[in-house]
Amino acid sequence: MTPEQQRIAIAEACGWRHIKGKKRWNAPTGGWDYLSSLPNYIDDLNAMNEAVMSLSAMDRIAWRKELQYIIAPDTKPSKVRGIKIMGEKHYDQWFNATAAQRAEAFLRTIGKWVEP
Repeated sequence: MTPEQQRIAIAEACGWRHIKGKKRWNAPTGGWDYLSSLPNYIDDLNAMNEAVMSLSAMDRIAWRKELQYIIAPDTKPSKVRGIKIMGEKHYDQWFNATAAQRAEAFLRTIGKWVEP
């Protein structure tokens, strides 16, 4: 997915609605704005935090697992070896995950991620 596609998919999941035939969006809080004013989820950790907090508690658990698999792919379960626990080196990666990594995990969690 391109960064713009990711940004739009996350915005829609957070309640932004596109006005058909126009370049405007209805904000979740009411009113309207232009695409350029949508939150920049791919580069802004604060915007991504708001998006993640819009998930249900169960989806946030799933989001954390998806994020783990993105930052530490060797921990993803396989039929052969099962789950590998994150090591200490991975926890630094976890806390320093970029907004883009968090956005990918968010989209994977809600089933909107499209492989490039």
